[in-house]
Amino acid sequence: MGWASGSLLLGDIILSTKKAIPKKYRKEYYKLLITHFEYHDCDNVGECVGFLDDEYNKAYYELYPKEEE
Repeated sequence: MGWASGSLLLGDIILSTKKAIPKKYRKEYYKLLITHFEYHDCDNVGECVGFLDDEYNKAYYELYPKEEE
């Protein structure tokens, strides 16, 4: 059973991260976030791809290259 609001929470974290953490560190940080969110049964982290932060997109597609558009 996944969490229904996981992508909303992750989206808020991405927006805050984009303001607070320099670009060169964000991709690795996002990879950790994605891994932890999914470990704790958040099954919709892909919903944050595409519009919040390019570094998040890169992190996601490094973890899931087959899903790249």
